[in-house]
Amino acid sequence: MKNDMKLIMESWRKNLLNEEETTAKDFVEKIKVGLLILSAKAAGAKALQQLKQELAPEVLSAGLEMVKTIPAVGNVVSGLTAFWKSGKTAAKAILAAKEMSQAAFDVMKVAASDYVEMEDSKVSDGNPLAKLFNVDDAMEVPLKPEILTNFAGTLLNTLQQNPDMVIQDTNTFAEKMLAQYIVRKGYLSDAKPPRG
Repeated sequence: MKNDMKLIMESWRKNLLNEEETTAKDFVEKIKVGLLILSAKAAGAKALQQLKQELAPEVLSAGLEMVKTIPAVGNVVSGLTAFWKSGKTAAKAILAAKEMSQAAFDVMKVAASDYVEMEDSKVSDGNPLAKLFNVDDAMEVPLKPEILTNFAGTLLNTLQQNPDMVIQDTNTFAEKMLAQYIVRKGYLSDAKPPRG
């Protein structure tokens, strides 16, 4: 059990601290860790103390950074605080719970719809979800808003259905996926993301 937790911690640490290349599953795990931390914080000092004993300080810090700028997290977190009330549930068990998976999906759903059309100047390095889902303004302008909305849902489903998909660069991921989406839907015969 102790070795399992050590491996999980090393994996979290590696994935939380490296945002440039990751898999879809790793990205969702980052969100789950952030939600875990926020739910412990919302549950009170005892839960937060328990979590501090289970997670390394840099994982706590990176997880909190991951979700603090995401809208509607409070509603999602309130449903997760019940896990901490007993004081006997381990972080590993909470992360594996179906409620946590649903919460992460709900957060990503909000992020996808909010961030695809966000102005590039408003995307900060402190918000990895905004970086992942945001489409460059130069590519976004000629498209109808409903195309971008549909694309956001498709992108979210792609990430969910392909957990091993490698995200090479969170800064260009959405544009590359949008170019593929535009061609696949037949809106254009060829599309490429704008140059850096």
